[in-house]
Amino acid sequence: MYEYLLWFLFFLLGITFEKAFGFLTAVGYSLQILKGSEIISLRMVSKISNDVEFLRGIKYQVLKESGVSEGKLEVAKTVDEQIMKSWRELVIRNIITSFPDSYRANLNYQDWSGADKYLKSLPK
Repeated sequence: MYEYLLWFLFFLLGITFEKAFGFLTAVGYSLQILKGSEIISLRMVSKISNDVEFLRGIKYQVLKESGVSEGKLEVAKTVDEQIMKSWRELVIRNIITSFPDSYRANLNYQDWSGADKYLKSLPK
């Protein structure tokens, strides 16, 4: 009689361990997916920023060739730089806030320059 009770307890213990192991495995996979999406998002935003910088260079060249004064060109550069700086910080802030609260402490950056350094430290 006690033997059946012992087998039943082992059965329940096995089910408990299987559920716990399944939960921990699912959490591990979820964290891998979250980390991957973070890196992909940062790479995409960095590429967009680089493309905008390239287009800004073309814009200034065209403005200069069209006869725009140096003063107006400097004003355009200053305004564009402020807009880009604001955009970069807004994007990083949105990326950070889109992550679950429990994961935010594991992020290796809090601003654009930190995100850029983190991205450059990753293997290609």
